[in-house]
Amino acid sequence: MTRENQRVVRELRKALNKTCREIGKRRGRKTVSGPQYQVRDGFLYVLNIAPPTFFDRERAVKVNLRCKPLTVDEMYWDVFQMAEEAAKQPLSFHAAGAFAARDRCAARLREAEG
Repeated sequence: MTRENQRVVRELRKALNKTCREIGKRRGRKTVSGPQYQVRDGFLYVLNIAPPTFFDRERAVKVNLRCKPLTVDEMYWDVFQMAEEAAKQPLSFHAAGAFAARDRCAARLREAEG
């Protein structure tokens, strides 16, 4: 990939991430290190949008939606005797914390260009 292609990819990623963040914010989602998350009815939903790269032959936007009940984390923390410390953490700890139960993929979308 040439330097010019790298620059174009960086600009596209930056623009897509900014747009996704703005739309997510309007819809009540918060962003932590890229992925957006939202809590509804006791479930944590994590939305990750990956922009296309020139390394991807299909140049597709990849979208993953993952979810889990928040009670899973609470049970996990009780088992490992971390409930008191985890209670002090922000809600984003459920989405991106090292000691949070992993979520499962609810939907995958791959939208090819053109």
